[in-house]
Amino acid sequence: MTGKAGQSNDLNHNIAYYLQWWQNMGVAHACNDDVMQWLSEEKNIPIIIDNHQHDIAQQNIARAEQRQNANRPAQNKPAPAMNRSAPTNHHPMQDNSLWPQNMEQFKHNIANNIAMPCDIGTGKKLMPHFTDAAKIMIISDMPTKRDVTEQRFYTGEEGIFLKNMLQSINVRADECNFANLITTSPMTEMIIDSDLPILGQFLLHLIHLQSAPKVIIFGAVAAKALFNAEMINLRGNLQNFNHKDVNKSGIVTLHPRVVLQKTSVKRQLWQDLSLLF
Repeated sequence: MTGKAGQSNDLNHNIAYYLQWWQNMGVAHACNDDVMQWLSEEKNIPIIIDNHQHDIAQQNIARAEQRQNANRPAQNKPAPAMNRSAPTNHHPMQDNSLWPQNMEQFKHNIANNIAMPCDIGTGKKLMPHFTDAAKIMIISDMPTKRDVTEQRFYTGEEGIFLKNMLQSINVRADECNFANLITTSPMTEMIIDSDLPILGQFLLHLIHLQSAPKVIIFGAVAAKALFNAEMINLRGNLQNFNHKDVNKSGIVTLHPRVVLQKTSVKRQLWQDLSLLF
């Protein structure tokens, strides 16, 4: 996406990311003067919602959008104000008839930097990696900043863990296809909810394009995008992807970063893998 209209869409998209981060982190809420134990498991922590400050933040964002529109040349139509409660139309190639219809077209899009739905956000990208004789397709939410810098999937401790996990099922990393919901690593390290449906649809499209007969889906965000369901309701069951009489099976399981943070759940990951192998 190029030109000032594309820049406006990117700005609105970044604003949406930071608004959701602001709300999820509780930054928009004021607290009383008592000492708060933010890491405790106690419930019913008293919170005072400062509607006045929230309104001021919304007004400042609206003014910034108005100033940007006023600075555009007259022949460029200003982008409409973003609806905060509805999905925004910033995704490149939302029309699935424009999506690559085979692996050759997909590789052509990558080689020629042609926008696809997974290309939301700004900055350097880590594009999906596919081989012709892969045994498994591995899916996650987004690359880490180190992944993007090194142009490799699952770097650092996550990479070591994944390599050992694959060895336990007699699969090498070079026998895997890799894809994430998005190709960039946003500063907020999150994907806004309104992006999930289109990202899930495109990822399902890629599952059918690539050759691997088995699919491993890491994490709650990727699971939500693909199945519109919570990971807890998907784990422990074999998932089937049927397309044009071709069936591919998959599992939803814990992300390696979660297992590294809490090694006691390794057994749960192995139980999920045993469904597939």
